[in-house]
Amino acid sequence: MISDLCLFTVREASNGFIISLRASNRYKEKYLEALERSLAFLAAYAEEHEWPEVGSLTTSHIEGYLVDLAQRKKWFGDRGAFGVVSQSYVETQYRRIKRFFNWMIQRGHVDKNPLDLIPHPKVDERVIPTIPDQEIDALLQLVNPKLFKTPGRHFRAIRDRAVRCPCLAPSVGHPTGTKNG
Repeated sequence: MISDLCLFTVREASNGFIISLRASNRYKEKYLEALERSLAFLAAYAEEHEWPEVGSLTTSHIEGYLVDLAQRKKWFGDRGAFGVVSQSYVETQYRRIKRFFNWMIQRGHVDKNPLDLIPHPKVDERVIPTIPDQEIDALLQLVNPKLFKTPGRHFRAIRDRAVRCPCLAPSVGHPTGTKNG
């Protein structure tokens, strides 16, 4: 039997979901705030597009939202919009909405999850460029103690090298790296 919560709006149902998660005391507040924000965006979209009550939502409703979300501009405060949101952002929103509808099913508020027919959004692997070995060597030469002859500069080079690359620091003890001086 489906409960009366299926007659609620997305905003009302999502508020019930967040209250339920908070009552369980199993989640960190930051996670709940992020989830609440995601569902507030969904609710605002639902209200703007005059969606029916949550029990009557279809896969098409959610697909429309996800498409709109994927085409949304990033917002950077005073600098304005800059490009579209990332694939991982859309995928995160998808997971949060799916979790909301799974809760609705578990509680008997709806009988199906409209996201079950929507494939999980694809997220391209992001390749982060690495620094070439020659550049790393050049950077390490900037803190090479052998290049500095005065005791003060020599000590600072050892200190700076230890801070920048602890694996290359001399043994701890005397500023020159030797234990007996």
